[in-house]
Amino acid sequence: MRVSEYDRKNLTRFGCTLHADENLLLLRWTDLGRDRALAASILVRTIYAQCSSGPLLCLALEVSQSCALAHYCYFPFNERDPAHRAYLTFLTTGGQLHLAFVDGRKIISRDHQLLPTQRKRLSDMHSKAIAALESCKTYPFSDVVAEFERTIRIPHFFERATSDEEIFKTVEGLKAKAYQVPAEKRILAERIVGGIADVVRNRYGDNVRKFISDMLSLPDGLMILFDYQREFGDDLERVVEYLSYHIAVNSEDAFLKEAADWPRKLESILKTLADANTSAEEKQKINSEFKSAIGRALNYLSRGRGLSVSVLQGIVLPFRALLPAQPGRPVEDYEKQYNWKASGMSWTEVAAKHYQENESVRAEFGGRDFGSLDFEEKELLKNRVREGVRSHAERAGKPFPVPEPSSQSTSN
Repeated sequence: MRVSEYDRKNLTRFGCTLHADENLLLLRWTDLGRDRALAASILVRTIYAQCSSGPLLCLALEVSQSCALAHYCYFPFNERDPAHRAYLTFLTTGGQLHLAFVDGRKIISRDHQLLPTQRKRLSDMHSKAIAALESCKTYPFSDVVAEFERTIRIPHFFERATSDEEIFKTVEGLKAKAYQVPAEKRILAERIVGGIADVVRNRYGDNVRKFISDMLSLPDGLMILFDYQREFGDDLERVVEYLSYHIAVNSEDAFLKEAADWPRKLESILKTLADANTSAEEKQKINSEFKSAIGRALNYLSRGRGLSVSVLQGIVLPFRALLPAQPGRPVEDYEKQYNWKASGMSWTEVAAKHYQENESVRAEFGGRDFGSLDFEEKELLKNRVREGVRSHAERAGKPFPVPEPSSQSTSN
């Protein structure tokens, strides 16, 4: 096997390189030897990132000779490269990861089998990246990779309380024990658990998936809070100063002026929330959405991206229904958007059309195309439009243009 100069550059930069024609991933393994390569624990993760210039799909590996010392590498796939796409198809089909540990001039071969869940995630992320590319007029792959390297920490995706192998052994061990009890007992247990699952699925639908997704964003937020706690301690003035710098650098002048009365509105929101005759269920929903929005903002900050007023606005959106009426705002503000949604468009399509037709909204996001907005920005805009449509429907005495989340999916 020939290791080219291109391969050596990749090994230095990414820790691995791809020979797509051989369906082979080469790993840097300098001075660690054959025995350690064959005995090392291997964990695999699929990473999808929506960078400002386009999507990026990566395969990352943790190869460790002990729990205390791990080696990390990742390979970024160019979804417009036919060889890369063919390799991903090969990997999702069979799940066989052919590895070659490069130790000087020695090549140590080893295979690793992906779990069915890992193959499914890789397949889903592969499809997601291809779909995201369709809205990209250009795809500067090198720029996307450079942005990824500035904002993503590979070890973060391997943080865990227990290993994949330990989970697998636990699941298989429990299964073996379960088959030692009478079949009627297993059937009764399955009927109970399955019945509860059906109730949850029928009542909440895709909201369960959204809840899990929100929960997955919490670790980033919690870690960034711990990081800043080390830096700022209890010095609230420094925290305020730091966040003010973020807002000043990353927000447009006009949008900053519009947000000048936010402290007063926040006081009004909190007072209204405390005094309002709002049901416990509605308050719980608002609190849940509020916490999710904070998690998204902290996750945004943890990726090295600047906070702006538009990002912080997402934190306030769950309380929109509690805001007192604002004079001078026309009732028909969202009439067109209401009609678009009523015609069968998804919330993403409505948000994109709203964005395209409103110059002031585009200015908030730097005048970029809708397709170039990242996930957090699109979610912010989509939530804003949805709440605008809801407010218009209430003022105009019209029904909300889709059923409530309890009766069908709200993933659009």
